[in-house]
Amino acid sequence: MNKMKHRVLTFSAGILSMSAIMAFVEPKIAVPPVAPAAKPAKVGNVNPYYIIVDKSDYELKVYDDEGWYAT
Repeated sequence: MNKMKHRVLTFSAGILSMSAIMAFVEPKIAVPPVAPAAKPAKVGNVNPYYIIVDKSDYELKVYDDEGWYAT
């Protein structure tokens, strides 16, 4: 019975040692680099158009800085 315990302990110690050694070995498979996240484009907060909805006439009017633009 003592031989069996010795074998199990030796086997367990060997597996544990191999696991510890393999933890420090670099993998041979190259991991592709991760591209940095894209930055969102800056959007200007200035909108030259404004929209008026006239519900009484069911019209949509679009104006720009110079005045009327479209209906």
